[in-house]
Amino acid sequence: MKTRLCNYILGITAAVFASASPAGAAVEIFTADYGSAVSPVAVGSPSLNLNLSQFNPALGALTGVTVELFSHDTIASWVYNPISSPVGYTSDYAYFNGTLGSQPIGVSATAGATTLTTSAGGVAGPFAGTAAPSGLTVAGTAVLPLQTSTANPANFAPYEGTGQVTFSLNVPNITGHFSGMDTTSFFGGNAYSYGTIEVQYNYAAVPEAGAIWGGVFAAGLCAFALARRRQMWTLS
Repeated sequence: MKTRLCNYILGITAAVFASASPAGAAVEIFTADYGSAVSPVAVGSPSLNLNLSQFNPALGALTGVTVELFSHDTIASWVYNPISSPVGYTSDYAYFNGTLGSQPIGVSATAGATTLTTSAGGVAGPFAGTAAPSGLTVAGTAVLPLQTSTANPANFAPYEGTGQVTFSLNVPNITGHFSGMDTTSFFGGNAYSYGTIEVQYNYAAVPEAGAIWGGVFAAGLCAFALARRRQMWTLS
């Protein structure tokens, strides 16, 4: 009878262990944003630091790290008219063709040996209109498709701990330079970006302490029951 009871207790214990020990890898995801659709980061801005949480080793054994950079980029061309009367402009001007015809924009993020880079080109046009007097007029804009970059660091050390891993983000200047349109008006270009860095930790979780102590208690209970049974046989 006590043997059957012991088997029953051990069966329940095994079920508890099975439920407490994940069969597959567990995942933690952290994100950090730079800029926003309302307030993007201007190209050529000083580098930014984005901090993401490290993986806490107390959760288990880290088995993989995936880092992704997502960037939303916009290119804009503009005309500056310093005089007090309107000035017409079109894309026929040689200064617009080529120089601002297809502007590349790239974003890079670096942490230790991990580097992610997004890069794309777009046309900020068409360039035709009238530049308002005494100020800047946007000649054209181009919203580029979402750009992504993914890295799988082989060295987990910078990503493990109870602190943060810091990415240095750079949005380099676009090609093309300030250039004269005629004797009084000028054109130029700029670009803006916003996005997210995401880090994903894959790990094997450690069993819960409660399940471990429950197993120890169940095993001890069975040992006690078997010892009592042997004692009764000896007395009889």
